[in-house]
Amino acid sequence: MNRSNARQNDEWLPDPLDGALSPYLALLKQIERDIELGRLRYGDRMPAHRQLASHVGVSIATVTKAYHEAQRRGLVVGERGRGMFVNVRTSQEAPVQHTSIDLAYNLAPNVGQGEAIYAAIRDIVTSGVRDELLTFNSYHGLESQRATFSDWVTSQGLRASMNQLFITSGAQQGLLIAAAILRATSNEPVMVEEISFTGSRAVASTLKFPLVPVPMDEFGVIPDAVERLARETGARLLFVNPTIQSPTTLTIPVERRREIAVIIKRINGFVVEDDVYGYLPETPIPPISSFIPDNAVYVNGFSKALTLGFRIGVMVVPPRFIDATVLAMRATTWTAPALLAQAGATIVASGEFDRLVKLVRQESKERREIFSSVFAHRFRQDQPQGFHAWLPLPAGSDPNAIYVAARNSGIILTPPGFAVQSETTERALRFCLGAPATQTELRTALEIVKRLLARGEHHHHVLVV
Repeated sequence: MNRSNARQNDEWLPDPLDGALSPYLALLKQIERDIELGRLRYGDRMPAHRQLASHVGVSIATVTKAYHEAQRRGLVVGERGRGMFVNVRTSQEAPVQHTSIDLAYNLAPNVGQGEAIYAAIRDIVTSGVRDELLTFNSYHGLESQRATFSDWVTSQGLRASMNQLFITSGAQQGLLIAAAILRATSNEPVMVEEISFTGSRAVASTLKFPLVPVPMDEFGVIPDAVERLARETGARLLFVNPTIQSPTTLTIPVERRREIAVIIKRINGFVVEDDVYGYLPETPIPPISSFIPDNAVYVNGFSKALTLGFRIGVMVVPPRFIDATVLAMRATTWTAPALLAQAGATIVASGEFDRLVKLVRQESKERREIFSSVFAHRFRQDQPQGFHAWLPLPAGSDPNAIYVAARNSGIILTPPGFAVQSETTERALRFCLGAPATQTELRTALEIVKRLLARGEHHHHVLVV
């Protein structure tokens, strides 16, 4: 950045900080917001640490921490002897991308989850429970941890006895074990949503069983189709992601969940319920498993709320499958890492998880509002609490061409076709809104894709087949 013409923005000082956030994170969010609003512009000199600390009523160390994180995210850049400068253009000012912005990985926006995890680990280190976390105790997981997670699952709408609950190394392990223990034969097919999370395909590939795509409508999988396909194919097992489904964002209403439960019971089948986004609605929606607990395996995890590397999950199995689950745990990981599970239990029991979830909901809502404003002509904002979006494309558009054009412009999207389980052509793109470090970066990326889409609609040889 050329500093010879840097603007000294003597007028900028942040508004009162958001008391719901830690001070450094609230200050960081204010800097990001004011860059997006144009109150801070590319090249502006930031206030000195002491001046900013005095204005907002925090320590100089807090300002230093906020500036350090802002530098790490690319919002500002420091020059020895000269100060700190804004290093981000707004979406209107943004030049052609030379570094990539990742919209492909579906993770929650950063609201301080890392600090919560580190604090929980520090608490463990200074407590007296360290030794038991380094030895093998149970295939289920430690009893104290299961008690905490059982209460959490109950708060999600499913009563779970501790005997039925297993701590897993992430939700994906739970899906793999469920498929292994519930199928009567090794080649028995499994029903999945016709557009669904790639994890089900990975499980099918590993265990070598065929998938049966179930048609969907605006409310998710169609119950009558489940019954028909079970009769036609012999499939008795249904994988379903009922809340803020990935990638479509659809949420199955309560009444349809009841209908699905009735049909699963009638065909003497099972449902594997992948509820990793179930924590996002402010009012929990009863899981399908709660209506048919003897015919369901409930799977959940913490990576979608905390961070992708936090591989701790839970699964709740019917009593008759406890022994089979023990064997499956022994065949895979024996038990989940007790140290990481303890960090998760600490975060949940302390109320920190609930606090983080509120922040994730708010940040996700703001990011989806950005998405809605950029693609207002083609997007309906029907699920404001999720952190991914599903953008239908105009008839005749080639998603692969759009994907390549975006990649050439520095925007990494989820590859088209990644979620299609049927012969249907996928005329939509998934956008993961939580991955960009800032809302400014997100808007920049979305504006670039919007321009590519507009160019494709006007020049068919570029983006449309």
